Amino acid sequence: MKNINTILTQAMIFHKAGKYKSAETEYKRILKIVPKEPQVNYLLSTIMLQNGRLSQAIKLLKVCLKGNPKHLDALNALAATYFQRDNFSESIKILKEALNIRPADKVLLKNLSNAYLKTQEFKLGISTLSQLIDSGSPDPDLINGLAECHFQTREVNTAISILQEHINKGMFNEKSFEQLTYYCCEALEYDVALEYTKQGINKFPSNNIILLNQALALQNLGKNKDAMIAYRTLISRDSKNHSYLNKFGGFLYDIGQWKEAEKHTISAIKIAPDAVGAITNLGRIRQVRGDLDSAHKLYLKAIEMLPHYADAHNNLGNILLYMDRVDEALLAFDKAISIKNNDGIIFNRSIALLTRGKIDSAWKDHKKRFTKNNPTPQRYWKTKEWEGESFINKNMLFWMEQGLGDQIIHARCIPRIANMTNVCMLECSKRLVTLFQRSFPHAKIVGVMDPPNTKLIDADIDFHTSTLDANCSLYKRPNDIPSEPYLQADLKLSKTLRQNYQSKNGFKPLVGISWWSGGTHASHFKSTTLEQWLEILKIPGITFVNLQYGNRENEINDFEKKHNIKLFTDKNINPMGDMDLVAAQISAMDMVITISNTTAHLSGALGVPVWNMVPTGPGRLWYWFTEGQKSPWYKSMRLFRHGYKDGWTTVINEVANLLNDTFQPKAKNNIY
Repeated sequence: MKNINTILTQAMIFHKAGKYKSAETEYKRILKIVPKEPQVNYLLSTIMLQNGRLSQAIKLLKVCLKGNPKHLDALNALAATYFQRDNFSESIKILKEALNIRPADKVLLKNLSNAYLKTQEFKLGISTLSQLIDSGSPDPDLINGLAECHFQTREVNTAISILQEHINKGMFNEKSFEQLTYYCCEALEYDVALEYTKQGINKFPSNNIILLNQALALQNLGKNKDAMIAYRTLISRDSKNHSYLNKFGGFLYDIGQWKEAEKHTISAIKIAPDAVGAITNLGRIRQVRGDLDSAHKLYLKAIEMLPHYADAHNNLGNILLYMDRVDEALLAFDKAISIKNNDGIIFNRSIALLTRGKIDSAWKDHKKRFTKNNPTPQRYWKTKEWEGESFINKNMLFWMEQGLGDQIIHARCIPRIANMTNVCMLECSKRLVTLFQRSFPHAKIVGVMDPPNTKLIDADIDFHTSTLDANCSLYKRPNDIPSEPYLQADLKLSKTLRQNYQSKNGFKPLVGISWWSGGTHASHFKSTTLEQWLEILKIPGITFVNLQYGNRENEINDFEKKHNIKLFTDKNINPMGDMDLVAAQISAMDMVITISNTTAHLSGALGVPVWNMVPTGPGRLWYWFTEGQKSPWYKSMRLFRHGYKDGWTTVINEVANLLNDTFQPKAKNNIY
């Protein structure tokens, strides 16, 4: 025994001095004499662990614990070994045995909480970490772990509050700022995220994760110049990081720099070919650039690589919808929702249902547009939001959203609802106020202000809602929509304009035209050029009146010079100004030919014959549905649809032929 103690003493000297090979030799000499000695087996196992010989370490630790079941260091070491081998359930079992021996051991509790995080037993993690922290162990790692458990159980605000509290008390590390800024971005609290990323970068200037979260916050706050700088700094620091390249590609996609977005996303895929996020992102870019078939293939590839990737199923649903494969799109959205019950996906599914004409099944889910990421701004009011209650004898406040075209189509509900309510107040674009006041005499019309007009804020109102939601709530299907006109132009002005235009142009038929749309990612799918309209505009015997809004003067001048075709433009009417004047001008037309834009909606709502050329793809809006020449919204509108692979040529030629036939002396005057 004296010899064993001498060998053990020498072995421990070697061990402490870092001479592990010599120590190992001496420990093994002892185990040849007493192979089941617990402490020596434990000490030898620590050398095995340091050298990465995990299997041998496990065998030694089990021998130790067989001889001494209450050896806490051995229990903790065995648990740690299983943790390293990703056997987290076994690690938890052993740690619980150790805690039965010493219930308040902080090291054991910390290791147990880490194991719970790995097994995603977040509620148990919260309990364990809270016990540790309450016992006076304000270790930033423990605090970060507690916040992560709350975040994973969807208690995002609690996670944020925990980290804010301890950061403000000075109890933090780099990980604290990484997590807090990420959580704030996930909670759409971009202002808070930006504040803490600034603090984090000030303390940890080389931390890329905090900088990435700052870039995301800036991007979502619309501070694109600063976001661009942040992303470029990230790329300059680590140009081979596929995640940074993909995020930068997503940012460039959002600001419309699609060519550059594609370049960086492809670079990300070259670095990490199995990065399904980048593959999906490339699909989005190809989609918005009009290559729907390529986008479709990329989404299918992402799903093949990662079948439970909800974003890929969601994007697949979008692309199928744009291809007019609506039923398949609905199946894709259902699959995405089964994986991740996300408001954005539910909203996209509602668009598919609306496109299919299932208005009553979709309009409530369509309200998710206010809660999804990158939400449509929702107006704030003191009163309760309407959720489908009866309008009868209520004091209602309606507000409008999105562009003028959407405001016009959904104003259809106002006359009907105004006859049901006690008070009907409508907030709309200032450009629509005069026209709406004439058209809706039983409603109180107020121009939009920010903050809202005090007349609306202080009014005695039962409910407020968007006109889009109110309008859709009135119909189960397209056949229920009354298609009669509901806007009233200034008829005296309209008559004067018509006489003026005809007298200056030989009393030829007046055909108003509008060929361009702007302001959204999908505008280029809806828009055309005057050059594409040549077959229409060269038809003789017609005065083509320019109804186009936006700065298109150079395009008009170039077209007129090239083809010796003159458009009539009334410079006294500003299409970007008061829409009452525009309505009077449109009402002076014999007919209007347009693409899907404000001109189309205004013409239809006034009852002016209008031919509307609508696209498929991302530019096709749900309310044009997928089939038929007639629009259920507007009795005077005829729809001309083109397939996503066909381009505009076929549709424009169809319109040109029909227009030529319509205004020939022998033709039957059937223009819609």
